[in-house]
Amino acid sequence: RRLAESKNSGGADGSGTGGASPADLAEFFADGEVEVLTKRLSGFTPEEAAKILVRLDPSRAKELLEALPTASWRAFAEAYALAAPKKP
Repeated sequence: RRLAESKNSGGADGSGTGGASPADLAEFFADGEVEVLTKRLSGFTPEEAAKILVRLDPSRAKELLEALPTASWRAFAEAYALAAPKKP
């Protein structure tokens, strides 16, 4: 909860993450109610969200992406696809 609150308060670097790293935020998004977490995830840009999602288990990232509103799903999914590690 603290990470999400700091995210909403904005960071000194202007990132809106309150200084929390993508790894710290991924830990926050790894567990919890999908409905609540997708609302929080929507507060990030697609690129910021992708940095978080690539640190999650792929099935969890997919679960969160699929719960996003239709209007923003594509942008987030495309950013995630670009950020995801490529398979050889």
